[in-house]
Amino acid sequence: MMFRGTDKYPKEAYGEILKATGASANANTSLDRTVYHMTGNAALLETMFDLESDRFQKLKYSVQAFKTEAGAVKGEYTKNNASPYSQLNEATSNAAFEKHTYKHTTMGFIEDIVDMPNQYEFSLEFFDRFYRPEYCTIIVVGDVKQEQVNTLAEKYFGNWQRGKHTTRIPVEPEQKGVKYAHVKMAQFPAYLELNYKCPAFSLDNNDYHALSILMQILFSERSDLYKKLVVNEKILRSLSGSIYPTRDPYLLSTSASFVDQKIWHM
Repeated sequence: MMFRGTDKYPKEAYGEILKATGASANANTSLDRTVYHMTGNAALLETMFDLESDRFQKLKYSVQAFKTEAGAVKGEYTKNNASPYSQLNEATSNAAFEKHTYKHTTMGFIEDIVDMPNQYEFSLEFFDRFYRPEYCTIIVVGDVKQEQVNTLAEKYFGNWQRGKHTTRIPVEPEQKGVKYAHVKMAQFPAYLELNYKCPAFSLDNNDYHALSILMQILFSERSDLYKKLVVNEKILRSLSGSIYPTRDPYLLSTSASFVDQKIWHM
């Protein structure tokens, strides 16, 4: 919806200005943040500030436009969910967490996506809650001066009013036992994931960073285990381990795709 325009820069005008300046804009969402990024000529930095500040503070879209985008989200979910990996990721998150919002993926549960066309009013409330300066960080990288960036930030975002909403993320209770998630798909190679609750990213202690290094040592393509099981013995199609930098404790994940289904049942 952030690309649907404002009174000052309707969708078509926004696109034309980007095209005329040779700039490009896009966005992505992850577990803890949404990023809007614009790339363009540093000499036109003020134009980019003008465009971004306008939609971050004065976004405007119709009910019909919202319903159209909601339908697109449903289509994207359906496409992504054709992958067993996406299905397993969704099932794992749902099983691993009871109260924390990490329980659902960034796209959400299908029942919420199906109901999304009916949530126009809540979408406005969501924008009012979270598209506020206390939740926003502006980053400018390129052939620019800090003084120029600070001046433009003050000019275009300086009057942006703080919101009144306070986010309260439920604390995940301690896990007492093993949890399981299972996805069945015919003719798909056996695939196993082991996930462990792990600490959040932090600059105050080294737990996350030590685990990140450990994942590379144990599971990268240069590791002894990878060479043994994937390259030499060819028991596995793939082997990997990862840890994701999150604000709250999340999951350390290890995964293996098996070559022979018989080995899987041993």
